Amino acid sequence: MLRQEFEVGQLPEPAANPDLTIVLAQAREYGLSLFGPELSTILDPIPIEDLKKAILDSLSSLIENPKGDERNVLLTLARMWQTLEDGTISSKDIAAKWAIPRLSKEHGVILDFARRAYLDQVNDHWDDKQTEVKSLIKQLVSIIEGYR
Repeated sequence: MLRQEFEVGQLPEPAANPDLTIVLAQAREYGLSLFGPELSTILDPIPIEDLKKAILDSLSSLIENPKGDERNVLLTLARMWQTLEDGTISSKDIAAKWAIPRLSKEHGVILDFARRAYLDQVNDHWDDKQTEVKSLIKQLVSIIEGYR
């Protein structure tokens, strides 16, 4: 679709993408150069306030429609929370491990299920957990929005 639009001269309009700030911060910190200089030598550090703003700006699109993407949404919310709290960007499973003891037992169980599914330790099935998922999303969003 995008190729056909380009070929007929329909170019996309410029748009803000808060995820790009997050991706650049991750790439600068953890990326491995396959060719050329390390990214950290050519890209200035992303200011923590810019990273926090990007996280908060991307929150609504993340939670817009979690059905079918429950694991990713929950783990991304855990990672957002950890980054807002301590400025680090961890893998999703590490961020979940960090967040679990900070949650109620019932929410911790659901986030741990997402973590174990991410690690391929359990079957990633969410149909019977929708009420718990919605409750956990609501709690994590509330925590994250507290950083505004």
